[in-house]
Amino acid sequence: VSSYHRNRILVLDAETGKKLREFGGDELKRPVGMAVAPFGGEVLVSSHVTNEVLRYNASSGTHTGYFARGFGLWAPTGVAVGGDLSVWVATFADGVRRYGFWK
Repeated sequence: VSSYHRNRILVLDAETGKKLREFGGDELKRPVGMAVAPFGGEVLVSSHVTNEVLRYNASSGTHTGYFARGFGLWAPTGVAVGGDLSVWVATFADGVRRYGFWK
């Protein structure tokens, strides 16, 4: 679950809803959307203010880099991974972008 005003991602117990841990740091500004990779153990998180989609290790919560940034990506709000492994990013201003690769 994203915590927009705290700039954190919360990991909750699926049955109880109890917070297990949280991650995020100075690199994350106003997280909104996120998606879990179907393999590889990564979580993609939109950073609304910095115009980026960040990568995190799903197990440790460590920031491992950037999936998308720049090139007109403005205020990403949603992230989804399709069945063909395309990554879809919804933006505040210019609709939806499709990234047809997974690296």
